[in-house]
Amino acid sequence: MRLDVYEKYLLFFICFFGILLRYVNHSYDNLWYDEIISFWVANPDFSFQETLNQNRLLEVNSVTYNLILKYFFLVFGYSAENGRLISVICGSCSILTVGYLCKMLAKNRIYLFAVFLTSFNIYLISYSQEIRVYSMLFLFASLNLIFFFKIINKNSIILSLGFAFSSIILSSLHPFSLIIFLSYALYLGLIFLNHKKIYKYLSLVIFLIFIFAIFIYLNNFLSGANTHEEYFWRSNPDLGFYSNYYFSNFFGSRLLGIVLLIILIFLIFNNNFFILFFANSVRLFV
Repeated sequence: MRLDVYEKYLLFFICFFGILLRYVNHSYDNLWYDEIISFWVANPDFSFQETLNQNRLLEVNSVTYNLILKYFFLVFGYSAENGRLISVICGSCSILTVGYLCKMLAKNRIYLFAVFLTSFNIYLISYSQEIRVYSMLFLFASLNLIFFFKIINKNSIILSLGFAFSSIILSSLHPFSLIIFLSYALYLGLIFLNHKKIYKYLSLVIFLIFIFAIFIYLNNFLSGANTHEEYFWRSNPDLGFYSNYYFSNFFGSRLLGIVLLIILIFLIFNNNFFILFFANSVRLFV
């Protein structure tokens, strides 16, 4: 589907203002606590081993992001402004990758709405202006999804290398990324059950990613700094967790979490939302 002139101009202006919102005032505020940790651990004056040691002592995540940040500082200079600039770049590129992913899946003009939502989402803008892993994680997640669905449709050496590379980076950036690979496994399982078709390459990569993640995160989770009780998101959930899901911590309202859960349950049981989604997706790519 080719873009007409109107779509091109609309896409340009949405992306332009989305990028502008991420860049303008990206270094207006001082570094907050978590940013200081990233800024310190990624100090280019540290040796590689010193960076690993500092990450183990101070960080609650893998060292991958801080290593990337460290070598970014080596090239462009060690400053808070440059540290936030890499997040601005990742956040800006994510506008394009999310739009492309939506266009590839829906094959209609709904991708413009996806680009609009990504461009003006206040949380994505905020994370694109801080020295933390999340904007980079979001970028590689969207890239990985693009490669995954392209390989489902038609495999090639370039796509295979792209999926393997983005999978390694994505899985090593943050343990939450493993949710995506679990979804891949479920998706491929549904294809096998419905069409008796096996994607050997994708299945092998996903299996190796989980083995890779075990070596990365098992040691990270058991290390000294990461066992402190103040890291509340790492503790075992109590009964109240299931009516909260951290909404009161991150959004300030338990009520909002309950409302969203009710909507989700309604979609599942009354509209067969997820069943229709998976069925349509399987028919689209098989």
